[in-house]
This record gives sequence, C-alpha cells and structure tokens, in this order.
Amino acid sequence: MEEKVRNLLNREGCKRLAALALFGFFTFLFLGCAASQRINSSAQPRPEAGSPVFSDIELGKKIFEELKPHLKFTDNPLIQLYVDQVGKRIIEQVYPNRFEFRYFVIKSDQLNAFALPNGYIFLTERLLNSVKTEDELAFVLCHETAHVVKTHFRRLMEKKSKVDMATMAAMIAGVLLSKDSEMATAVQAFSVGANQSFFLKYSREFEDEADETGFNYLIAAGYRGQGAIDFMEKLHQLERITITAPIYLSTHPATSSRVYHLEQMSRKNPSKPIDPVGNIRRLEIWSRLETENPHDYWHDLQTACQRDPNNPDLLYGLALALGKIGRQKEALDFFQKCLSLNPNDQDALRDMGISLFRQGEYAKAQKSLEQAVQVNHEDFLAFHYLGRTLKEMHQPDEAIAKLTQSKELEPEFADNYYYLGLLFQQKGKIREAHENFSTHFALRGNQKAAQFHRQEAERLKTNGK
Repeated sequence: MEEKVRNLLNREGCKRLAALALFGFFTFLFLGCAASQRINSSAQPRPEAGSPVFSDIELGKKIFEELKPHLKFTDNPLIQLYVDQVGKRIIEQVYPNRFEFRYFVIKSDQLNAFALPNGYIFLTERLLNSVKTEDELAFVLCHETAHVVKTHFRRLMEKKSKVDMATMAAMIAGVLLSKDSEMATAVQAFSVGANQSFFLKYSREFEDEADETGFNYLIAAGYRGQGAIDFMEKLHQLERITITAPIYLSTHPATSSRVYHLEQMSRKNPSKPIDPVGNIRRLEIWSRLETENPHDYWHDLQTACQRDPNNPDLLYGLALALGKIGRQKEALDFFQKCLSLNPNDQDALRDMGISLFRQGEYAKAQKSLEQAVQVNHEDFLAFHYLGRTLKEMHQPDEAIAKLTQSKELEPEFADNYYYLGLLFQQKGKIREAHENFSTHFALRGNQKAAQFHRQEAERLKTNGK
C-alpha cells in the first residue's frame, strides 16, 4: 500500500489525486474537537507491536517537519498575532497542559482547520474570512484544542494508520492546498469503501466529544456560547447550499442535532463575556486582502462605504486596499478620514506610517509611527517600521533600539533580525550582525544560510571579536 501511494505521489499528474483519494481518513486524523472537562490524560495509549513509539510531542513535531515545506504561511503578521492572542486565552483553560500549543495561519482557499498531536493548530485564511465574531474564531480554536487534549489523532492512528509520516504529510498537504473542485468531488467517490462506516462512527463520536469540551473551554475563556452556535449554523447552511462541501464539513459534520446540543449547553452554561483581544472587522479586512483580488475587494468596500460613509473600519479597509493596488496617495486620504473619527485608531496610525515610509516620506512616517507606539506600547509592527524609518534617516543607534523593542515583543518576527543584522554590519559589529542574520534565516526556514552565519558568529567569538 505504502509503495503504491509513494509511486502515485512521485508522478506529478497523480499527486493531488493520491492525496485526495485518501482524504476521508487522513484529513480527519488532524481535525479536532474539544473536551468537556479539563485534561487529565498523562497515560499514553499502547502502541501496536512492532510500531515506533513516539510521544504526542515527538509525533507532532515529526509530522510538522514533513508537512511544513508544503504549506504557505500568512504574510501578514497582524493576522498571526490576533490568532495567537485568542489562542493564549484558550490555552489558559487547559490544565494540566503537557502540549506545545502553537498557531499557524496558512494560505489556502479551503475553509479548513486541523491540529497536530503536539498542539500545533492550523487555520486557513479562508476560514478566517468566514468568522464574524471573535467568539466564533475562539470556538474553532477550542474545537481543535480538544482534539489535541483528547489525543484523538493517536486513538485513530493506533487503530488504522499504516502509512509513514512523510507520505501522510504529503497527502494532507495535497488536500489542504488543492483548489480543484473536481478533485474535491473525487474525494467523495474514493472514500466510499468498506471502512467508511467505521470512520464515520468515530467521526461522530469524536465530534460530539469535541463540541461539548470545546464549548466548556469557550465559556471558561470568557467567550459567548453563541459563538459556537453561530459558527456551526454557518457550516450547516454551507452544507445545505454547497454541491461540493468544504473540507471542514466533510470531517466536521454540521448537522442540526449538533447545533441543538450546543444551544442546550449554552442555556445551561451562561458566559460572562470579557473584552475581545482585537477588532474582528480588522481581522476580516486583513485576511480578505490576503486571499482576494485587492481591486475586487476595494470595489466591495467602496460600495459598502457609500451606504455607511463614517464607518472607521470601512475607511481603514479602503486605505489598505488602495495601498495594495498602488494608489498610495489616495490611501493616505482614507487613513486621514479614519483618524478624523478616532485620532487614536491604532491600526490607522501604524499603517499610515508604514504607507508614508514606503513612499519615502520618513519624517511624516516617524511622526505617525511614534503616535502609534504611544497609543499601544506593545505594537511590535509599529516599533519595527519606526526602526526602519530611523535607519533610513541615518540614526542607527535609535533604529537598533526600536527594532530591539520590536524583537522583544515578537521574537519570531524574522524581519527584525534582518534589519538588525544590517545595522550592526553598518556599525562594524560583525559578530552581532552574523548572530542576527543566523536567527533571521532560521526563522525563514533557510537552515543552510542560518548555519553559515552561526558558524561565522562562533568563529568571531572564539577569536575575541
């Protein structure tokens, strides 16, 4: 079986088909649900005789390394930050927590989410486009969190998996990244087999467990239970009107009975909502600009703004869309209109400063970005562009200070290390430059370049330089 699958994957014309044909099992392995009580699961299921023994942490990491080259991650760090902040609230409800929870937003036009057994949780930009409240987004993350906590991946893998991790990752990547609706239809045809009822049975069993547990995480984190109901109803509507159902529906059946169960839980467990971590309308704007044609989205925003001309979110979105299509000066006008409604609009201040920076108007960019960091001392992107602005204004020490602040706020934002490397190189601090370049390339996934700079930094350190 493995050899046949590998042969298919090695033939370019059949690669996607091989991936999708096994969709019914392998995608489900990664899709998750949340548990109704806090975890107490230190015991690991017993592996099959003769199979390699991995902990959930090791297994997740190994599969991630195989899967990572096939995925494209979001270009917008603000999208990633928003998801991280919501996820942090949810993970605080997992006790005891023995997993390495991290979040990844990936480029895909599929409405999808999945989790690896070590706690790595993935959302597509298309799914982010579909959520209308932070409560809905939180429920998706709660759902995936429970899959991890309840070790659903291992429980299924223990029963059925006979395919090595490299093949598994390649197949899953093919499913996630496929844009071919005919291939999605082929999935349904190929998944009809002797074991279908077995997997459907487990799917429903795990999903019921997930709904209940995920809901409890949702409430404990301070989100409204209505978010779970709204999201599931949305999926149920898609299920009814879509000929080829989105992938998330194929493994997370959005039936009316599940919605009813969530409604019952919501009535029994009223929440005490807390403030959201951000503005979900801004998240929608950022994700749509990543996934849609910016000209088309600009027209949509323009039409909406004609109906609601003083809506700051629409004005902000128009500014970003205009910048995306190269109309920077018009974009500045809309940033100004947005700021006239709220002079402390953090996003507008920061992104207007970035726009001015890109136009070479460094003094104006500095002013806008300094206002942005005064409004929010934790805006790493504003600090980053302020540092780059000061670099262009030939103030290297001040630039290093701002980029260092950005790095401390967001240690995994690779661009900070690149520009710090350039500045240290400019100042003749070659070892520090190599250290920063090494981190930059490591975060970018270029391990060969990272190793070169790391070795150079170590050589200079050994020589006392």
